[in-house]
Amino acid sequence: MNRIKNLRKNLGITQKQLADKLSVANSTLSYWEQGKYEPDHRNLFALADYFGVTTDYLLGKTDKPNADVKTIFITTEEFLATQGITNREHIESLKNLIDLAKANAEMDSEMDSASNSFLKKESPKKRTN
Repeated sequence: MNRIKNLRKNLGITQKQLADKLSVANSTLSYWEQGKYEPDHRNLFALADYFGVTTDYLLGKTDKPNADVKTIFITTEEFLATQGITNREHIESLKNLIDLAKANAEMDSEMDSASNSFLKKESPKKRTN
């Protein structure tokens, strides 16, 4: 994973600074850079986000640091039409289902954030009898 080392050095940061940012041991980062171990999925995504590159680039599957992806925006109706769904009632039902799924995902995200925040707080002192 020399790419991690190269990206880190290009930013002018030390192993310790990057390890602290990722909340991993300095030795863990050193092993990644030496290719002895690969980062787990969570850390791989964190590294890609931090450096602004793709995970494929970090893993050496491509030499392009950034994906050549063209994002296409279409309306729900256009997408459903590509699937052969043109009945107005079906379209409205599916749009409502999509909105419900989005709301549910947002609530899950908020619950995860609240849980993480709660867990990060100091735990109460143990009672001694």
